[in-house]
Amino acid sequence: MPSWFGLILARVAPYAAVAMIAALGAGYVTGLRADNAALAVERDRLRADLNACAARYSAIIRDRIRDDEVDSLSDDDLLHVPDSSLRGAPY
Repeated sequence: MPSWFGLILARVAPYAAVAMIAALGAGYVTGLRADNAALAVERDRLRADLNACAARYSAIIRDRIRDDEVDSLSDDDLLHVPDSSLRGAPY
């Protein structure tokens, strides 16, 4: 190789190495951002699932309370039940 090629290579090599390291770092950060976005989507899905479970649990508790109210009635009280209690009250 000619001597001028070695001279250019010696001057350009450090800049090329820095540019390569910067490109690799940018790629790594981009990958981390993509992973973070995927985790945020998963977190939101899990929150929605948890809220749905909480709503189902509340409905079960309300149903249990109503069942206990009916179970606590005496036999005489069951003869005079208003129609509204048979249809169920709105939540």
